Amino acid sequence: MAKIKVLIVEDEPLYAGQLEMLVLELGYLPLAKVSSGDMAIDMVEATQPDLLLMDINIDGDKDGIETAAIIHKTHTIPVIFITSMQDDATFERAKSAAPYAFITKPFSAKKLQRTIELAIARMQPQQGNNSTGWADDILIDDSFYIKVKNKLEKVTLTDIQWIEVVNRDCIMHTIEKPLTVRISLTELIAKLPEAIFLQVHRSFIVNVKHIGSVDLTNNRITIKDNQIPISKAHKDDILEKLQIL
Repeated sequence: MAKIKVLIVEDEPLYAGQLEMLVLELGYLPLAKVSSGDMAIDMVEATQPDLLLMDINIDGDKDGIETAAIIHKTHTIPVIFITSMQDDATFERAKSAAPYAFITKPFSAKKLQRTIELAIARMQPQQGNNSTGWADDILIDDSFYIKVKNKLEKVTLTDIQWIEVVNRDCIMHTIEKPLTVRISLTELIAKLPEAIFLQVHRSFIVNVKHIGSVDLTNNRITIKDNQIPISKAHKDDILEKLQIL
């Protein structure tokens, strides 16, 4: 399971190092520490981070606000502004760059953790009132951001082999390990791309890319050494899907 990748843009080496340590402690992956807007723009293209921690007052001819605005023209990466500047004029300028959060120095590890979680959650605001708890386990583009203990972890859709219902939860069996999401199977399959995921039973969804074999006599699909049942209600859909593939 991939960790959330964080790019740190901070021109004070000591503070940049402290930020890097906090990011590591929270279980995320600091990609790099850069000190100017131009370096940040180049690193975004080179590393494709999931999140930017951006100081406003940085080296170079672009401050953090200008840099974020340029990045947002071509990327939807959430930006968290970090600054010691608390004047109204700076805050108003910062809002124009559409940041996902604005926090002032100094701050605690807990404050940073909650800010990162809220920044990622805001990428899917339409899910904010979901009573199933899906707002805590967020689907973004080709990845799930799942809350595991006290941190968010990133799982790409292609790493999910199959999904099964256990009680009221869905268990995602990934290449690395199973993960639990509090959402119904019906709601989950509605959010998944039809080209990859197929419901084969009232309690099972499979990733067609991971299917090893299909036994139509005994009504089961094999994914590695695991047997997933096929129901009669979904048999025709499976045959149609496999013919397309």
